[in-house]
Formats: sequence, structure tokens, C-alpha cells
Amino acid sequence: MTDWAFTRAILSGPSDEIERFRQTCFRMISDTAQGAQDVGFDFESLVAMPDEIRQTLASPLPYKPPASEQPFGLHEWFVWRSRNWGTPSNSTALHILESSPTHIEFCFDTAWCFPQQIFVALAREFPGLTGHMVTTEGTANFAIVGLVSEGTFTGALGAITREIAFLLGTNHDPAIHEALRRALTNFLQPENFARGSVGSNDLLEINFGEFWTDLCLQLEPRVARRLNFSFDIDRYCDWHDNDEPWSEDNGAPHHLEDIIQSAANLRFLERDGRCYYKIDRKLMALVAIDFRMHLGSTLAGEDPDREFRLEVAYLLVDTPEDELWEWAAHAAFRSTPLNLADLGALQTSFVDYASHLRQETIRFLTRDDLPTSIAA
Repeated sequence: MTDWAFTRAILSGPSDEIERFRQTCFRMISDTAQGAQDVGFDFESLVAMPDEIRQTLASPLPYKPPASEQPFGLHEWFVWRSRNWGTPSNSTALHILESSPTHIEFCFDTAWCFPQQIFVALAREFPGLTGHMVTTEGTANFAIVGLVSEGTFTGALGAITREIAFLLGTNHDPAIHEALRRALTNFLQPENFARGSVGSNDLLEINFGEFWTDLCLQLEPRVARRLNFSFDIDRYCDWHDNDEPWSEDNGAPHHLEDIIQSAANLRFLERDGRCYYKIDRKLMALVAIDFRMHLGSTLAGEDPDREFRLEVAYLLVDTPEDELWEWAAHAAFRSTPLNLADLGALQTSFVDYASHLRQETIRFLTRDDLPTSIAA
């Protein structure tokens, strides 16, 4: 069964070079090994297979009979692509996420592995382009980041974190892209390769926690605080509600203080019963999603609040009545203003409470006494 590596890439440059890249690399792929025929990012446009290798594509299966002289009994096309592309497959599932005359953002899948040699060839063929990419490799627990600049490609890999997984998402604020580019430029310097651990694939092995801290320094403090607060919410909810509790290698459970990145965030989450019940934590998870969706805005105003209230109403649809009443009893003990006349009144009060909680969180993250390093 094939595991798919997902890559998201962003390229910028002169309009004629961006157009040449589009015309050269995005074209119809007819690949009998994949059974595919669609417009995609065609790796053959950058690293073409020799004719004698292409002839072996007649068999879509990678394995030859046991008597084969090829390594591990693999077909020639499978071996050649793995060595010259970095993956045995051409790209699939190409999506253009954003495009302008001087900028293109796209994502695609490959079988098992990151196509490193393709990005090396891309940088060489299009020296006028600059850009970066992020890849997660199938079900592996590591990610790869890379930088295209001045005709060269440099990359790094490390254990995947939820922050790096976030960078693979779509519809990011332009400030995130610029911060990622700057952080990659800082990390992927020749001196880091000289003193760091470099694998056989010439990728620098890095700690993505340190990388994320550097990326946050490239962001506005308010954006960095929102992001890191939202990730701490995710960690808090996972620690409480995940079926497999967080644990160290020796099986001993992690303490919350070791998981949450900011002590101030942890104090806020645990104060006033904000995360006492599971429904409280689901509500905070909605706050986290809301913050990541509105990074470039002030979060104030009627429209963001209306959107958030609607998400809370959807949450109530799947909340059992007895669970909501149990929450209400504890909330009333905390002197939370609620209308307990009937279920409908309670649900309305819950949505009002959720909106108030969101505003409390916004005020917390804009306090002057919060250091910028809260994002670290």
C-alpha cells in the first residue's frame, strides 16, 4: 500500500520566469506506471527518463520476478526514478493554491518520498526564481523544509510538530509565508551544514522547535502570540482527551507543565474553570481554530464574532442535553451568567458565554505585560 508524501511549494520571481516555469513544468502527465493521465507537475520536464528506462513502464508493478538481476527484483523505472527523482512516482493531485504573474503557490503528492532531486533541478533550471517548500512524508513522523534561491536548493528535515504541520495548511496570511522564507534563510546557511548533522541525502537535520521559535521572531508579536496560544490549546486538549496519553520513552506520563510552551497560557487555561469539562475544552479548541483563521485581523467586530457564534451553535448540535446541564451546574457555581429557564435558553446562554470567553482570550493576548517571548 502506497503512503503519500504531501508537498506545498511557493515560488516567486520575474513574470517571464514564472510563466516559463508554468509552461515547462505543468503539463499533461501520461504515466502507465501510475495509471494516470492528467495535468500535473511533470517531473520529466526537469529530469527526463532515458528512452530505455521509459520502455520498462509497460509494467505498472514495481517488482520483477524473483530471477531479476535488478536490486530487490525491482523494475528499471522504479529504481531509476527513486535514484534520480527521489521518489518512484511522478506527482499527482496538483492544486494551484494561489497564482499571480510573479508568484505561484501549489501543492502535490508523491509516492512515499520527497522529490529532492526535482527541486535541485528546478533551482538549476530557473535560477531567477526564489521560494520555499514544506513536505510531510506519508505516515512518517518527520517533515522536510527547503529553500530555492540563486540557482540552488537547500533543505532540512526533523521530527514533525503541530507547528510545522500548520505550515502545510492552506490560505495562510502572507506574513506567514514571508516569516517562513526568512527563517529558512537563517537556518539553511552553509555554516549550519558545516557544524550540523547532515544525512546521506544532504539534508540538514534540525530541531523544528528551534526553527519555529526563529520563525516567530519574524512575525508581528500579536500574530506569534495567537499562533502559539492556539497550539498550546491543542496540546492541552490532547493531553486531557486523547485516547493515548502523552508519555515519555520510558512510559512515564508527561506533566502538563512540560507540554504547554507558555506558563502564562497554562495559567489562563486553568483559571476560572475555563477547561474543566470536555465541552469547555472543545470550546477552547474552537477559539484556537478561530485565531488561526483570522491571523491578519484584529479579531474584533461583528463578522468574526458572528462566525464564531455559529461554530459554537454547531458544537451544541452534537452535545448531549445532560452534558450541557451538567456543565451549566458547574458554570453557575462559578457565577457565570446563565438563563436556565429551559434548554433553548441555556443553549443561547452558552453561545453568549462562548463569545465572552473569546473576548477574554483576545484581551489576555493583548496585555502589555505579556513578553514577546511568550511565543517561544
